[in-house]
Amino acid sequence: MIQGRDIKNKILQNYFSIDGNVATLTLIYDTFEELVNMNFGDGNIEKLNDKLISDIGEAVSLLPRKFKLNIKIVIRDFGDYTKEECENIIKKNIYLYAYRVLKGGNQKFLSGCSLILAGAGILVLSYFLRKYDLWFDLINISGTLFVWEGVNMAFLQRNLDNKAVKKLAKSIQNITIKSEKDERDDKIDLLEPIRDLREKLSLSDSCETDAHSEFDAANEQDMSDKQDAPEE
Repeated sequence: MIQGRDIKNKILQNYFSIDGNVATLTLIYDTFEELVNMNFGDGNIEKLNDKLISDIGEAVSLLPRKFKLNIKIVIRDFGDYTKEECENIIKKNIYLYAYRVLKGGNQKFLSGCSLILAGAGILVLSYFLRKYDLWFDLINISGTLFVWEGVNMAFLQRNLDNKAVKKLAKSIQNITIKSEKDERDDKIDLLEPIRDLREKLSLSDSCETDAHSEFDAANEQDMSDKQDAPEE
């Protein structure tokens, strides 16, 4: 067991800085612009593409369960963005990611329940056709498949998605962002939206409305701040 752990650590040390049960990963990007989806939205808050979230998710998936993850985001060239703007964009996009996960989970649950009800109806129908062997077998198999697919979608797939996001929330210890020239790491308060996501995933399906409201409120606050800012 100890030998297996040592082998894992040796492999991980090729990519992470390991200190006890804390792993530090540096993600380096040439420009912040490469993380932005320029074709999405009206420019109030830039939407990030899936690159950053995908890199963070891959890092979490590689670590043993008890490990904590520190992420250092290094941007070689911020371009037209300031560091503060980048932090705000990343934070708002994590809220958007939280909303997307919650909404997708609820859609899977509703679709799965619909399939289960349809399958149950087909199975009831097969009961009245049981004296016709061929039709009974065909309809019975169809109903069973509908029920199984519904259970898989409403519960199994949804739970797997929720567990993956919960693991993401539990594993990340802190996130910092800086340029290559910065000697100081400025910690971003990104754990708040991740913790919010973790709490919402543990609630009932009604949490979708809460996430939507929180997302809207965050954006409305950002817009009001921009409007209140004095013109130069």
